[in-house]
Amino acid sequence: MAFTLSEKIIGIVSALYVVFYSFVFFQSLNYEFIAYIGVLLFFFFLITLTIRKTNFSPSILSGLSFWGFLHLSGGGIHIDGATLYSQELIHFFGKGESFILKYDQAVHFWGFFITTFVIYHLFKNAFGENAKRPLVYITAGLASMGLGVVNELVEFGAFLAIEKTGVGGFFNLSLDLVFNTLGVVIAVALLFFLQGNRYKERG
Repeated sequence: MAFTLSEKIIGIVSALYVVFYSFVFFQSLNYEFIAYIGVLLFFFFLITLTIRKTNFSPSILSGLSFWGFLHLSGGGIHIDGATLYSQELIHFFGKGESFILKYDQAVHFWGFFITTFVIYHLFKNAFGENAKRPLVYITAGLASMGLGVVNELVEFGAFLAIEKTGVGGFFNLSLDLVFNTLGVVIAVALLFFLQGNRYKERG
């Protein structure tokens, strides 16, 4: 299978940070993120094997790779004894688990922002150029929100299966869902703006 230059670069960069963080997590026996490494490897090989059918753009592939890097960095980098995931970025309001904005929330936003574009791309290929684009945007957004819920179920499973995890409580879960949804809403709005104009021009 032949790969483009951009695909090769994104693949190499992704492989390098996965190998690096695999070493970090195995050294520290961080079973939660060892499991996440396994999930990333599954999607890495799935995307690689289907890339000629999906034809993901370099921007989508870069966005997915960046999400993986942010996620592993969140568990692998420690500042003052606490993971990067728990670090506060900008204080808008709240405190403790209800603090906004944390690194964790920013990663959730980005993750489901890019997931919406991934799903839209797959839907666009399936529905064809004559599909009613607004319906496709909304469907892609709802599908991405559904995957956001699945993500929280996976985190809950990790909380039950592993003695010590970085998964928070009720406020953390609620804010994760809020930022998942915000990422989806912004992505759908961009699709309306960017793709909707093209659809009108063709019409």
